[in-house]
Amino acid sequence: MFGPVTGRALDINSAQTGTGPGVAALRELERLGHVSASLQDLRVVIGQFGGMSSLVRSVARRLRALGANVVSVDELDPSLQASAANRHAAVAYLGFEAEAHRRATVSYYSTQGFHSAGGQSLALQLVDSLGATGVLGAVTVAGMRLPVLRETRMTAVVCSLGPIQRVTDSAGVVADAIVTALGAWALSPILMT
Repeated sequence: MFGPVTGRALDINSAQTGTGPGVAALRELERLGHVSASLQDLRVVIGQFGGMSSLVRSVARRLRALGANVVSVDELDPSLQASAANRHAAVAYLGFEAEAHRRATVSYYSTQGFHSAGGQSLALQLVDSLGATGVLGAVTVAGMRLPVLRETRMTAVVCSLGPIQRVTDSAGVVADAIVTALGAWALSPILMT
């Protein structure tokens, strides 16, 4: 069946010259075409790089209550987090790192000539949802080549949030915003541009 995901995949592939990341883009779009339209049974890995355990617990608890299959990873090594996410065959990975300053950035994988369509879409959902809370101030999005984003085989984002005390004090509100964003992403995992 020819739908919007197939059309987007053909647009991306036809723009490739044979030396670019066309196959990776097509594989990602194929995976995203099979994402559940709800959080029910969605396989998610949530990782943190220190200082965010209360937020990760809140997000995991909320996702499990909605029927998601969630694994939490508390490892400082990004490669170990990526490996755990890959073993779990997750559909999405959300990483959290503490920022000392009042700043919030959501990163997805991007490099010269390629970006993760699912990662960008999830990052933008998170920026909107987190920004609407008013807790974190302005939330920005960035395409990055972070090791955990590069090594995961699923949609992946890293949320750098701060200051840590404000995030910890507002963990419930922030967790609700993250779950809302993930639910919206599951309904429409890629941007149709």
